[in-house]
Amino acid sequence: MNGNGKLRERKRRDWTIILIILLFGFLCVIIAGEQAIRFSPTWKLDSNMRSNLDPDGIFLTNRPANYFQPLDPSILTQPTWVNVFLTPGIAFEPRTPAPASVTISAPTNTPPSTFRTPTATQPSPTSTLPFLPPPTSTRRPPSTVTSIPPTITNTPPTPAIPVDLSVTKTDSSITYTAGLTVTYTVVVANNGPNNVTGAVVSDAKPAQVTTWSWACASVVNAGGCDAIAGSAANFADTVDIQSGGSITYTVTATIASSATGNLTNTASVSAPAGYTDTVPGNNSATDTDTPAPLADLQITKDDGATHYVGDAIKTYTILVANAGPSDVIGATVADVFSTNPNVASASWTCSASGSATCAPSGTGDINDTVNIPASASITYSVTVQVVSNPSGPLDNTATVTEPPGVTDPAPGNNSATDTDILITPDPPPGQITFPPDGTAYTLPAGLALTLSINLTANGDVGVWDLVYYEFPAGSGIWLDWIIVEISDGNNWYTVFNWGDNIRDQNTNVDYAFLTIPVTPPTPEEVDQRDIAASDLYLSASGYQTGIAIDIDAIVPLGTYSYIRFTAPTGDVDGQTEIDSIEILP
Repeated sequence: MNGNGKLRERKRRDWTIILIILLFGFLCVIIAGEQAIRFSPTWKLDSNMRSNLDPDGIFLTNRPANYFQPLDPSILTQPTWVNVFLTPGIAFEPRTPAPASVTISAPTNTPPSTFRTPTATQPSPTSTLPFLPPPTSTRRPPSTVTSIPPTITNTPPTPAIPVDLSVTKTDSSITYTAGLTVTYTVVVANNGPNNVTGAVVSDAKPAQVTTWSWACASVVNAGGCDAIAGSAANFADTVDIQSGGSITYTVTATIASSATGNLTNTASVSAPAGYTDTVPGNNSATDTDTPAPLADLQITKDDGATHYVGDAIKTYTILVANAGPSDVIGATVADVFSTNPNVASASWTCSASGSATCAPSGTGDINDTVNIPASASITYSVTVQVVSNPSGPLDNTATVTEPPGVTDPAPGNNSATDTDILITPDPPPGQITFPPDGTAYTLPAGLALTLSINLTANGDVGVWDLVYYEFPAGSGIWLDWIIVEISDGNNWYTVFNWGDNIRDQNTNVDYAFLTIPVTPPTPEEVDQRDIAASDLYLSASGYQTGIAIDIDAIVPLGTYSYIRFTAPTGDVDGQTEIDSIEILP
């Protein structure tokens, strides 16, 4: 076949395809028109080219069972390009179909010709359009196949088992004390009418409780009770309780010493799945206690001295402690110096232990608001300058007062007073001179003589520092009862005591040094002891009647400005004879 033949063959094939497409399109138009006439009522346009169909009628609003709402409602809005295809003067009026619920029931014995008969609508008198008769329905009759509904078996639910679980909780008190323990009694019961398996007892630990212990105090017709000890977690226990049975827990809760606010604790019991509680109102119980803090505040004050002198500097230590059991917030520590005539000035510092707090320092009176947890303390160091010419004792009192709402079980230790006695030297008697001359000063029993001296304890133990000279008698002395003390202005220290039946090992008249008589008296240290001169200290003036004393073995290092002689009561002759005293280099 030549080229012209191939071209003619291709054209013939192309036209054949085009004719098939045109025929198929024409057939679709015919079918669409026939269907439109079949399923639409009598329709016509009026003189304004408007349809006579009601936009809200069944024809436009009746939706099939499988109708889906358009995803984009904007498709109901008139697009601008539609006007190009409309008859001049006609506008596009979109309307949203009115909602309607229509149930379509398939007829059972209706003849095909009467399954759907459209009603003809008479044309308007003014209309010039011809009337179109209703088309004859060719719809197929409905199917006579009968569907078989599925078989559904309904299993009735298992009814819940009725029970009446109840719980009570009490500590038999309306208050609690921080730092102590609270004991609760929790009773969980099953009031019936059925047994219950797997009930849950629960209790959330209050914030004021540090730890608690749950003990099974009583179990009646029940099981599963579990005890715990020293727990810091919430409590939960799964139990089985027969009808009429019960479980009693004893709960010991340790309350924090810092606890405040109401102590509220709730215990509850709940029925497991498959049970219903007929009286749910008794499934929980709450015990509430208001706080009643208790704190034993204590205070001590001491300057480490029993005496004082003018122009002295005294250092007081004030210790304020809280023996508990509750923490104390806002206690007041007070000490007044400004009204004391023997005090020239005062200053102080404060340090705290643990988490206690106080003002760090101050001058003059103390009036400090402090916080002292249980077992904590604060310490004040107070420096006091004594006036030049004091009189009478040096008294000073410090106090601590608990804040409102706190009870102190021992208020007697809330104040402390320190008293120092003024040292006033006596005029030196004329008989007490140095060197000893055999002329004695007589000191009656029960009295004391205080003199000023200048004596230093430098730590040279074993070296004599002070000599006390007794009145000579014969070839020695008759040693009367005597107490010799020295003072640094704060305290007195006994350096020699003859008559107390205790060895004076720091002197030359210790038992080990004395010449023992053929018939020693009992006890050996007795009044009027005849001591030979060979056992005594020999003065530079030739008198060998001295009792040599080493003070370094007895007293702290320092300077001692006062000496005191005391004649004890009970001496044979009721007095003591003092010849002289000597300060050794």
